[in-house]
Amino acid sequence: MVVFVLENVISKISDFCKIIIEQLKRIQLNRLRKSVGAILIEFAFALPVFLVLLYYIHDLPRLRLMQRKMQFMSYEMAAIIQNIAQQKSMTSNPLITEKDLSNALSLAGLSWFAGNTFMPIAKNTMPFGYALYLTLHYVNGKSSNSLERKWNKVVLIRDVTPFYSSNNDDDTAIVITDYKDRISIGSGEKKIFVELFLLYDYKGQWGWKFSNGTSTGSITPRKAFGFLFFTPNGQGINTRAFFPAVTIFTPRVGSFSETEPPK
Repeated sequence: MVVFVLENVISKISDFCKIIIEQLKRIQLNRLRKSVGAILIEFAFALPVFLVLLYYIHDLPRLRLMQRKMQFMSYEMAAIIQNIAQQKSMTSNPLITEKDLSNALSLAGLSWFAGNTFMPIAKNTMPFGYALYLTLHYVNGKSSNSLERKWNKVVLIRDVTPFYSSNNDDDTAIVITDYKDRISIGSGEKKIFVELFLLYDYKGQWGWKFSNGTSTGSITPRKAFGFLFFTPNGQGINTRAFFPAVTIFTPRVGSFSETEPPK
């Protein structure tokens, strides 16, 4: 009889313990669910802040850096042209030629591609997928501080042999007349506008390629220029001109004429 009572009591205690354990499990599960829900809610609020921080920490400084490098490269281009003009002023032919411009562009390009070359390994095949594009504008001052462009010369290094063209308004990302209030120029005074930008065929219509053979049409400007979220806007030339920069200087007397540079 006593044994039976003890077994019954032990059985009741065991059932009671099972009930307590089940309740504790339910409480812990509910707490876990609430905790996970809270974490997800916090993550949903924190994610946009994190993305914004990435944008400000990486993309904006990179955009500023690329714009400054292009501007510095245009300064370099102007200085190199003036140095060439000074050296040639002591010769029988002081005029700046197309070859002088392409050499100056190659040298100035080292400011952007420091330690690397952007020279194409084949026609329309660039190591970075994009090419340096120079437009040199010869501007004559008129009355009332107005500007008149006499000619422009384009130099594009997309092949082993540089490409040259001239007198084409589609070859520029700027409007010369927009600068009439930014500079002081007298009647008959000469100015040279050095316009530089990176030309990138992200539309894939020109057959341009990276050095590994990948078409530039398969890589967006955002990825090609190393941004995480920001997509740079192209200008001019069917929106393929990126990070344009302009430097204006007074050319050395005798280095340029009223006609475009000779070959």
